[in-house]
Amino acid sequence: MNITTRWTDAHQNILHIHFRGSWSLDEFYLMLEEYNRLTRAINHPYVVIADLTNTASMPTRILSTGGYLGNLPNKAHTILVVGTGTFLEMTLRNLQQQFPAAINAVLRCDTLGEAYQQARQITQGFQRV
Repeated sequence: MNITTRWTDAHQNILHIHFRGSWSLDEFYLMLEEYNRLTRAINHPYVVIADLTNTASMPTRILSTGGYLGNLPNKAHTILVVGTGTFLEMTLRNLQQQFPAAINAVLRCDTLGEAYQQARQITQGFQRV
């Protein structure tokens, strides 16, 4: 599969989604199922790093996934987008406007290192339940 999803820390504060090469909407939906499984088990805020540094483009009809995103039970505090220029950032902002219950905040980072630095800064402010 060209999309992997994993927690990067023991406290499950940072979820890294790594997109590689070409991927399909079917793979995206499988990733969302895994995302849902991982986040359903926690009850605290978390940050998502959407890492597209190794992918050149997204599938057509990516905007059609917005309704599904709106039904995810445990939304991310912040989504940090890496490696796409502005297209995915604009796509996520559009989805954020259409489905505000699904996405809180979207920020673009130039590098994966910058994304992890921002994620750590954001998660330092989280209160442990």
